[in-house]
Amino acid sequence: MKKIKNIWSIICRSSSVDIDTNIISLFEIVEEITITSNLNTPNQISERSNIVPFPFELVSFWERFTDVKDVLSLKMKISVVNPSEEEKEQAQLSFNFPVGKKRMRVRIKVPGLSFTKYGLYTFKIYLEEDNKFNLVQEIPLEIKSEVKIQK
Repeated sequence: MKKIKNIWSIICRSSSVDIDTNIISLFEIVEEITITSNLNTPNQISERSNIVPFPFELVSFWERFTDVKDVLSLKMKISVVNPSEEEKEQAQLSFNFPVGKKRMRVRIKVPGLSFTKYGLYTFKIYLEEDNKFNLVQEIPLEIKSEVKIQK
């Protein structure tokens, strides 16, 4: 039986939850990053770099289908597939649905992105059920390059 469903997941620069209403605000939803280089200045990021210094948040909204009288403990795994189609695990975390909660949000702050080359990166979210991690969501993020020449 399916215990939980990922309703949506998104990448944004930051988010904020109002303590009075519990309403979440998502700021600067990110679908692509363009790295701009100036040929007249030293190279800040190249395809040889290991990380794009771009802090962001991955925010997920979940709903459960089990009795809300019990705590539901879950394990989630996040991996990133790079443009060369190599999948690398980035994080594994546990979270709990408290008693009485049918829906909840999970916010994960990330300081930067492991970078191999320009192109499409896909964040994959897995949820452990029956001792096996199953894919529940994919979020695309494209990294582009732009070069500026100043005279």
